[in-house]
Amino acid sequence: MMKRKRLLPQERKKEIRKAAARIFKEKGFSATTMEDVIAESGLSTGGVYHYYKNTADILYDLMEEGNRYRINETVQHIRHGSYTSSQDMAAQFIADKILDENEYKPLYALFLLEKEHNPKLQELYTRLKTEGLQEMRDAFAVDQTVDGSGYLDDFLFVFTSALTIGFECLQEKEILQANREAIVAMVKAYLEYCLKI
Repeated sequence: MMKRKRLLPQERKKEIRKAAARIFKEKGFSATTMEDVIAESGLSTGGVYHYYKNTADILYDLMEEGNRYRINETVQHIRHGSYTSSQDMAAQFIADKILDENEYKPLYALFLLEKEHNPKLQELYTRLKTEGLQEMRDAFAVDQTVDGSGYLDDFLFVFTSALTIGFECLQEKEILQANREAIVAMVKAYLEYCLKI
């Protein structure tokens, strides 16, 4: 029998998250059990439970990982992008977030769809929304010349989430990608509306 390589705790947790992500995508979050994650990871029951007590904890870490990915992308866009105004910066950011294809996006869409029927996921959504908005505001504040942080609000968060579901679950990626400028224009129109009220 081959012995498993000893990994650092953060590497082992990442291995468990990757196994869970595969199962979540295949079965859905609500139908996935810790036993499924254990089987997919190939680790012992104690090995998995040492790091995670339930699937919601794993999903939370996956969503946090996705937030970190998005923040890093945002900082890069801010540093290397050219924007005509802070509203343009916020609109471009929203479009990028909706249209980006990454490993976390399908999980996020699944999470959004399942949260309605699961109080634990609803609580997780509220936490992620609060923390995610603040982290994004902080990332936007990196560039002092054009700061779009004040434009990140609940409506834009929900708007982005709704189009993310369309992008991932309705298999309408091509339509949304082809209409990137329309998304940018809608966000700018909303921001202009906000400035008037």
